[in-house]
This record gives sequence, C-alpha cells and structure tokens, in this order.
Amino acid sequence: MPTRRRLSEQQLVSSLRRQSGAEAAKTASMLLEFSRENNLLIRRRHASVSIRMALGPSDRPATLFVVPETDRFYTYWLHHWPRRYRRVASRYATDLRRVFPDKRVIAPQGTRHNTVRLGDVASRMGVVQRAVVHAVQGIRAINAAAAGGIAESLVGLEGQARRRMVLHRKREGRLRDGRIAFVKNRTGALACEVRGCGFNFHAVYGKLGEDYAQVHHMLPLSHRTVPSKTRVSDLRVVCANCHAMIHLGGKSRSLAQIASALRAAVSH
Repeated sequence: MPTRRRLSEQQLVSSLRRQSGAEAAKTASMLLEFSRENNLLIRRRHASVSIRMALGPSDRPATLFVVPETDRFYTYWLHHWPRRYRRVASRYATDLRRVFPDKRVIAPQGTRHNTVRLGDVASRMGVVQRAVVHAVQGIRAINAAAAGGIAESLVGLEGQARRRMVLHRKREGRLRDGRIAFVKNRTGALACEVRGCGFNFHAVYGKLGEDYAQVHHMLPLSHRTVPSKTRVSDLRVVCANCHAMIHLGGKSRSLAQIASALRAAVSH
C-alpha cells in the first residue's frame, strides 16, 4: 500500500496562497517561523502541519496547534494530555478561548463550522504566540523537574571524609561567558541549542535563572592530552538535561545525535 505524501512546510504555504490568498500564506509562514525559533516539533501530515511539544520519555508529544491546507488554525485532544500536564493544558485552553471567544479553536480534526481562520490569527498574532509560549514554558518546567527528581526511597550513608587526588583541567570562564553573550546577542534569549529542546532557565525560573546555562565543549576536554586552544565557536549552550544525555555513560554525543533522540522519542 503506497504511503500518503507528507505536506512540506513550503507546500503548505504554497497551497494556502493558491486557495486562500497571500494573507493566509503569510500567517502560516509566521507561525512556522515562530515554531522553529522556539525549537518546537514540526510534524508534517498529508494535508496539514502540526506543531508539537515533547512531553515525558514515555509520552506521546502534545499538539499545540495545527495549520491545515484549508485556511484554519485549531488544536485538539488537550484533555488527553498526561495527568501531570493537565493544568498546563487547561490554562492553554483558557488562553486560546479568551483570544477567540466566538470561534472554535479547540475542536476535533475535520471540524469546519465556526473555526478560527488564519486571518483571525493574523490580527491577534502576538497574543496567540504568548499563549503558546506560556504552555511551552509550563511543559518544560514539568519536564525539568521530573528529570531532576530523585526517588525518596533511596537511602545511603553519606558524609564520611575521604582524601582523593583529582586531575582538573583548566576551563576558561571567559570562554563560557563569551558563548553565552554570543547566543544572547544573536537570538535575544539564552536557550538550549539542541534542536527540539530550547529549554530556557530564565523563561522558566524567572530572575533566578537569568543568564544561567550550561556550556558544552564540542571537542571534549577529556580527549585532550596537552593544552589546546578553545574558541567560542567550539562551545554550545545546553540545558542540564541535554548535557546529561550528551555525556550519559561516559560518552560525548553530538548535539545532532541528541536532537535525533528527541525526535525519535516523540514520534512514537
């Protein structure tokens, strides 16, 4: 049985331009660019493109909104999000209904009556984007808390003093600061550079997380036997979760491998 074609982003925009006009096509382009800037998952389907957000490792990704060929904008199944994300889903639904009080923005797939058109989104783009960002921040905060949790049932004796010889490799703090400054100047924010993640400590923790991020060496320091130059371009800003996955098991995986793992995890 032949596989149905998956609509590319460019095909979606072109189809909307032909069927519904330049405004609809431009609005779709803006929504797709906004999704890329926030490192969201862009899922291509045969007649639409859906914007999704990764949840827990064993959970299906959550659909934030859908842009189909038929000049609409909607989301669905928010009540099916896993229990720990229900409060975020409820707030997201409330935010969207406030933006479009007289339209059906949360509806089953295929609904056409009284739905939100892309022209409606164009006139409210700022508040729509803020609603999506609030939902994304809520999901990422839950994911970060879950990743950092430790089972309370684990008990062990700690505190005994030991003397150890440890080899430390010199790390230049100015290089870390330089990479952080570079990313902030280029993007206006300090988000994880792993594609599909984008966790931002400031966005989630407010003032406490301002200007905080971890920095990853693309060429691991452990691979160096003699001092060698490190440039700002040799570093990447990452969140604690992605940094842990990069080095899990004593390895040094590439950012592309971590991004691929993220995509694979949420595609099931």
